[in-house]
Parts: sequence; structure tokens; C-alpha cells
Amino acid sequence: VVRFDHGFMRPTIEDNCLKALRRLGCDIVKFTPNWQVVRKLMYEALKRRGDFCWHCHTGIFSFPMWEALRHQVPLVFWGEPSSEYSSFYGYHDVEEHDERRFNRIVNLGINAEDMLGMLDNSVSDYPVTLRDLKPFTFPPARDLRKLGVRSVFLGHFIPWDVRKQVDIIKRELDWKGDQVEGVPPEYDYEKIECFVQGVRDYLKWLKRGLVAPPT
Repeated sequence: VVRFDHGFMRPTIEDNCLKALRRLGCDIVKFTPNWQVVRKLMYEALKRRGDFCWHCHTGIFSFPMWEALRHQVPLVFWGEPSSEYSSFYGYHDVEEHDERRFNRIVNLGINAEDMLGMLDNSVSDYPVTLRDLKPFTFPPARDLRKLGVRSVFLGHFIPWDVRKQVDIIKRELDWKGDQVEGVPPEYDYEKIECFVQGVRDYLKWLKRGLVAPPT
């Protein structure tokens, strides 16, 4: 199991993961990026896109791919398909996580080279280089092809019903829900990972507004 720690994990989700992974039995690789790099990325992404989570979006979906190359693992599994929360792919599409998908729906239209050119290195004494941004870049396609890496979603192999999945992990793995600002209590499984989720939702409201229901 490969985990990317973006720096804002809620305690409940950390406890859940620890319990579940110990019970299931697996090796765990966890990566926490340099905070001096992260704070600059967050600031620049907020200015450019109104979303300070560029490092989170890209790191979650690129670092595991680097680990697949490093350990020569040709098959990578993710959880829910993107069709669960967006319309770029449908439930009947065969969705693979590749560079096209990464650039299409993950990196907010900003790759690492772009980000490096945008960063204001005067913000702190730590000069960010392209080497620092490697965990946020997608591995070269030629390297992935050479190993024959396939990166797929469990939601394409089993019917993906979030409520049923949550019931299973609560029952079998003692998974705990959490209360998140702005989320109804009956959805105690949604958005429970990050403790700045409320701020993100507010920024989305500022960017896109709120559509009133028809009267």
C-alpha cells in the first residue's frame, strides 16, 4: 500500500487506516513531501486556480506510479473510479490512470515545469528546484510501457456503491465515520480525509457561487 501524506490528514482517518491496514496485513510506503516546498505550491495554486491543493491532487496520483517503477510492480489498483465524483469518464468507460488522465483531470492544467516557472522563490529561503517537484510529476510513458504498468480502478471490476462499501468496512474493519463542516451527518464517510475541507468548499463557493433550487 502506498500513501501520500499531503499534510492535512484528520486524526480519524489516520486511526482508520492504521487499524484497517494492520488487520488486513500489508507493507506500507508513506511519503510526506517537504513542507517548505508544499507551502509554496499551495500559495501559487491558490493564486492561479483558487485551489490550494495542487500538491495533493498531483502527489496522490503520481507518487504511487513512481513507486511502481521503483519496485517493478506492473499492476496498480486505485479505489473508486472518477465517475463517482466527476463526468470526465462514465461508469461504463474503461478508465486507466495514465498521463492523459493525469493532465486531463488531476493537475488543474498546471504541470510541474509550469509550476516551477510560476513559483516565487522569494517567499522563503528554500529555493524550490525541479528535483523537488518530481513526486508531483507523472513518470515518463516510456518507462511505464517498458515495465508494462497497468493502473486501474476497483470500481470497474466490482459494482461501486459507496454506502454499501462503507457499511462493509465499518462492519469488518471497524472503520469510523467523521463529521465534516457543511456535510450532512448521514454522510459521515464523505470528505473526511482533510481538515481544511471546509475552507476548500468555501473557496469553491466563492469561485462558482451557489445555485438556488427552482421554486
